[in-house]
Amino acid sequence: MVSIQGFGAQQEWTYYLEKGKLDFRLEMYDYAVFNLDKVLELNPSSYEAANIIGDILILKRNRQKAIDYFKKSLAANDAQPDIHCKIGELYEYFTNNTLAFDHLKKGVSIDPRHVMSNLNLVRFYLRRGEKELAEKHFKASYENSINAGEEPFFAARLEDSSGNFVMAIKFYQRAIELCPAMINAYMALHGIYRKEKKYDHAADILKKLIFYRPDYEKAYIYLGNMHFDSPVTKNRKRNIDLSIDYLSKALALNPENYETLYTLSEIYRIIGKRDKSLDFERMAQDFENRAQKK
Repeated sequence: MVSIQGFGAQQEWTYYLEKGKLDFRLEMYDYAVFNLDKVLELNPSSYEAANIIGDILILKRNRQKAIDYFKKSLAANDAQPDIHCKIGELYEYFTNNTLAFDHLKKGVSIDPRHVMSNLNLVRFYLRRGEKELAEKHFKASYENSINAGEEPFFAARLEDSSGNFVMAIKFYQRAIELCPAMINAYMALHGIYRKEKKYDHAADILKKLIFYRPDYEKAYIYLGNMHFDSPVTKNRKRNIDLSIDYLSKALALNPENYETLYTLSEIYRIIGKRDKSLDFERMAQDFENRAQKK
């Protein structure tokens, strides 16, 4: 057995690290974890090994254990914005929003240009009513990733206009991956899915958008209208309930949008809630009249 002291020990844990990384690339995750755990036994400060195990555990949906490994990683090297972002997202998943917020802020403090830490902070600041800070972080995320996202976005638009939706979808998805704050890419991708009558996919991309930008009124309106007009789910009552929910959220963001009020009035009329329908119709007419007088 090689001694764990001095150069021999380094050779040993480096061997297991390279083997674990290769296993990870080959998607041989159980072997990767075995070898990377060996690394941590020999060298507890190997944050790289801890990070890879954390990523594997996320893939296996063992999020709580992933947190444990990312904590080990940060204990060895706290200056990792990517890991602060990942552990922040995990803490948010478990509704520990205080720790999530702290880690996302730490990610930005280490790297003010960090795309995902900035983007994730947007919804936290919106929940706190700090809209200027939310806008600041959204802008930082966008500006620090738009150069990467523009090329696939314009390629997607070209394929979209040519009717080559398969390639357009791939390019829009790539644009979002590289620039997750690119609202136009989400909306364009949603449009293609609707053209192809893939309403569940269209809804999913809008839900991803409002996760990152929960104050984007137009996405709620599109979701509401789509659930009302199109079979996003097979359950008609479920579609109606979701339509009302999304349109109500849109209305909370912009109470004077008379088109949203008219749509809600129509939905309530169809489901037999006449009094509610009339209430929304009166409000819609009032705001429409005010808008026409401006």
